Amino acid sequence: MSPCILICTLDEDKVCLGCGRSLEQISRWALMSADEQWAVIDTLAARDTVD
Repeated sequence: MSPCILICTLDEDKVCLGCGRSLEQISRWALMSADEQWAVIDTLAARDTVD
């Protein structure tokens, strides 16, 4: 379970233009618990709703 959509390009704020995760979130993803991963996904979904 990963929000990656294989469009891996970072903007000037080091946020992926494809999935919306920060560089820190991407690098820690495999080390995160399922709850932490879902929290990130929920944040990304909320951000998409606002935009």
